[in-house]
Amino acid sequence: MPVAKVMHFFLKLLPDMTMPYKPPKYQGLRHEEDDGFYKDMMAKYPSFKGVSTKFLEIVIAFFVAKDSVAKSNVAIPTLVYKIPHDRFMTPQFFDDYFESLTCEKKLIEIENGIHNSYFIDSEIFCRHAYEWFARHS
Repeated sequence: MPVAKVMHFFLKLLPDMTMPYKPPKYQGLRHEEDDGFYKDMMAKYPSFKGVSTKFLEIVIAFFVAKDSVAKSNVAIPTLVYKIPHDRFMTPQFFDDYFESLTCEKKLIEIENGIHNSYFIDSEIFCRHAYEWFARHS
């Protein structure tokens, strides 16, 4: 969290501006589809090519604030999707997060999942989410 605190401090000083954003290179499974998602989004929404400094400040504040609930354990039933071919996170990240949860939990591995599967394969995600929420409502 020390890095996040330093980033938050500096982001608070900056005016609201857009910082360029480019997703990291990815050559794994279904990379054409994942790259296509970013290409389409950047064509349709020019602001998708960057991220607002104020947005980053707000997101980081959620984790560094003294009374942040993000610092405590999750206490509600939690559904975790494990994406084995994510360009940002390793499969181990999902396993570690799932294991850290002390609440009722369920891990769903999205076979052949990539970072943007929530969009590209949304029917799979929605089916599991529906079943989870129906069981917990």
